[in-house]
Amino acid sequence: MGLGLWHDACVWWGQATGCAGVPAFFGERRLQVGSVAMRFLMLGSIVLIGVGCNNSSTGPTPTPPPGSPGTPGDPGTPVATKLTCVEPVRGSFNCDLMLAQTGGFDITVKSVECGATGNTLKITKPTAATLTDDGCRLAAGTVWHYAGPYTAGTAISFEIASARLEFPPLLRAKGSYPEWEIDFEDGGDHDLNDIILDVKAVPAS
Repeated sequence: MGLGLWHDACVWWGQATGCAGVPAFFGERRLQVGSVAMRFLMLGSIVLIGVGCNNSSTGPTPTPPPGSPGTPGDPGTPVATKLTCVEPVRGSFNCDLMLAQTGGFDITVKSVECGATGNTLKITKPTAATLTDDGCRLAAGTVWHYAGPYTAGTAISFEIASARLEFPPLLRAKGSYPEWEIDFEDGGDHDLNDIILDVKAVPAS
């Protein structure tokens, strides 16, 4: 078959499949069909037809939706997430940690598994203070001491402001007096381990 007929066949195939064009190379005719490259190689009287993947061809690259895992998302206005607890009957609800005895408490960073910037962690009860404005840069072992003494029945609570990601963020408490674990999930996935804190009551001596 002559070279002209091969070219006509390529053009016909492009019209039938929406091919963007038929770039020509010496001794080769290549047809881009979406992500499939149809190569017609003419070597003397032998014709080799190869089919392979090629993502360098047509159309713009799709853009992941904001907040998809592995992408920064559109932070917009930071989301303020309050402390929650989970019970079998009540489900998830806003809650505080309660000191059963007069004394103080310590907050310790157990682990950090996030890479975002600007996660602002605050203690809101029994006093208001910003513990950090960049939670993902906290070092494991960091401790905040609140000696008090605070009376029995004093509430302890936290809040964290973070960027909007794919899923709603969570700040969840588990445990009971005198020790609790606080788990933060920023919403990039569901592993609930982006920041883990330990809160331990220290009864007055």
